[in-house]
Amino acid sequence: MHFCNYKQSIEKIQTAKRSHIEAMDALISTTLKFLTAAEIFENENLLPYSEILNMLQEQTKVQAEISNVLPLFISNDVNSPTAYDAIRSFFQNHFLPELKNIKSYYVSTFDNDFSAIQKMSTELNVVEQNYKAADAEHQKLVNNLEKHHGNKKQEDLFNTEAFQYKTVRQACVDSIDAYNKKKYEYELECDKFFSKYEELEHSRMEKMKILFLNLSEVLTKGCEKAKDLGHNINSAYDNIKCSMEYDEIIKYEVLRKTHLPEKHNPIKNEFSFNIYEFIDPSKIFTSELHETYAISQIDILVNQTKLASVGEKVKVISEEDGYLLYNQDKTVKTIVAKDLFQVPEKYKRYIAKIVDEENPSKNTVCVLETDENCQCITMDKEIIYVPLEKIKKL
Repeated sequence: MHFCNYKQSIEKIQTAKRSHIEAMDALISTTLKFLTAAEIFENENLLPYSEILNMLQEQTKVQAEISNVLPLFISNDVNSPTAYDAIRSFFQNHFLPELKNIKSYYVSTFDNDFSAIQKMSTELNVVEQNYKAADAEHQKLVNNLEKHHGNKKQEDLFNTEAFQYKTVRQACVDSIDAYNKKKYEYELECDKFFSKYEELEHSRMEKMKILFLNLSEVLTKGCEKAKDLGHNINSAYDNIKCSMEYDEIIKYEVLRKTHLPEKHNPIKNEFSFNIYEFIDPSKIFTSELHETYAISQIDILVNQTKLASVGEKVKVISEEDGYLLYNQDKTVKTIVAKDLFQVPEKYKRYIAKIVDEENPSKNTVCVLETDENCQCITMDKEIIYVPLEKIKKL
């Protein structure tokens, strides 16, 4: 592998690591919110199972058949739902701890392996600087020898420099050998890191796979329990042989006396999910926010490939030391100083909300270009055009 490709591969691995950690953090955050919401729901919606059952048994006329099946109705319909408890317990006692363990092991192992690369990279930089200094000294001496050769006025200086040449040349050769040796060690360490990362990724994926298979099993059993509950209630209902009116069996006045908690939030049948309640939109649009359109102030040529012309609108990625510019298939890249580009106000990107748009996957977008009809991208990576008056910057 070419030396530059090692660095590019390491950068890609670091990007992948950040993405995996963000995904696991989002899962952990969502699970914690679910458990918190479940606790709030239970505290605010405890149903008076025992109170209802006792009052019905003591104060109403109940036929024998109803007396037998009444606890089944109330315990299953009003008391704690066992399928839900199993699902919540799995999230709390297994899913969340295991997810945290997977993330912790992944981060610590990666950082430990990567530290060896960083150490070797630092050592390589030092050796490279020594080599460049020795090469510069050698080149300077060669130039002086060529300049002073044949000049009788500079004969003494020429002789002195000629005497020094062997020592300077040997120092240059030694620095090249040291650099090549350290470069080989660095590339060898990179190969080891790639191999370890591949094993780490495989381990993480297998653990996540098993975790979600276990979750799927719990959810499947929960569905089966819910079906069994409905079947049992229907069967019990069919067994009731009632010979009197229902209003004589269970009197409304009795039920009216039961005590409900002060805070009681009825459950809506509607269910809406908005991913932006769990993940910051800026994380979803990270790559889009780092990119922008810019106007090149000069012609930019790299390895005989023209990346930009004067006044041309190009797409660039903002980095700490400049803008990353690349060709269409991204095979040629270079970092260019930011002052060599002009970024008009209309090309400055930001997160915005579309007024009157109710679809959660489309109402929050990243504005790529501000105009009468703004060019935007949704979380599904769909390019859309929205009138400026409907764009509300967040």
